[in-house]
Parts: sequence; structure tokens; C-alpha cells
Amino acid sequence: MTSLMSALSREHDAPLSGVPNADKIVSEPKYEIGTACNSDLISETTQKRIIPMKPIILSEKLAMFSSHWDPHVVADYNQNEVMVVKFQGEYPFHKHDETDDFFYVLEGEMTMDIEGEPSHIVKAGELYIVPKGVVHRPRAENEVKVLLIEPKGEPNSGDSDRAPAPKTRI
Repeated sequence: MTSLMSALSREHDAPLSGVPNADKIVSEPKYEIGTACNSDLISETTQKRIIPMKPIILSEKLAMFSSHWDPHVVADYNQNEVMVVKFQGEYPFHKHDETDDFFYVLEGEMTMDIEGEPSHIVKAGELYIVPKGVVHRPRAENEVKVLLIEPKGEPNSGDSDRAPAPKTRI
């Protein structure tokens, strides 16, 4: 740490001793390096959050299941769950009163039906966000693979009569 502070001082031709809180410019990292993909892992003794330090290969995660309309959590992002799902056919019309609905098509093509509006085709590489409170229905003639982001605890079924999926972690 001292050598880094010295290098910074030389680089800027000014000593760091005159900078308020200079000793805190280079400090112990806030996070521990780890390979966990679950931000809920907290060390009780250090209270440091363990963050993922390796890529999540979505194609590998999608190969782990074949069910439709069954989102699987692959990571946590702030207070959200990042999920992958496969689907074919129609989901019931529904809405989410408290949150937007995020769809990013990874493979295939889906149609988003919005109540009272024309349908929207969403292709691989395209993103569609349904604003909160808007009645919608995702559907696909052929199997589609989609990345979803939802707040933790938000049922994927919204206000429909369909039971929410369990959101298994993989």
C-alpha cells in the first residue's frame, strides 16, 4: 500500500500527505474474492459480501432443464433475480402492479401481446420491457429462450390464476 501511495505521489508530483484522508485512498477491499454466484452468502465474522468472480454461461444453464414456463435463477443483481426460462405456447394475460417485466430474448422469437394494443414480435438479441400495471401475455409458436430480471419475491404469474413457478436456483 505504501509503494502505491508513493507511486501516486510521484505520478502527480505532489505528496499525498496534504490530501485529506490520504491514508484511506488505498484501503482494504470491501469485498472478498470468491466464485459464489449467490449474493446472499455473507461472512458472519467479517460482514463482507462474497461476489461472483467468474462468468455465468447462460447456454450451460439453459441446458440443465427442459421444462417450459419454469424460470431458473442464475444470479442475483442488487435486489433482483436474474433468470433464464424456456417457453412455448401462451402464458395467461396478467399484470404486475408493483414492477416492470423485463424480457431479453436469447434464442428464438416470442410475441408480446399487450391488452388493447397491437402485438410485438421480439427476436433474439432484442429486449422488451412491460411497464408495471400493463396487462400482457408472452407467447411463442416455437420454443424460445429468454433472460428475465425480476425483484426477489415477485411471482412470475402476476395477477393471473396460474400458480407462480418455484424459481429454482441453478
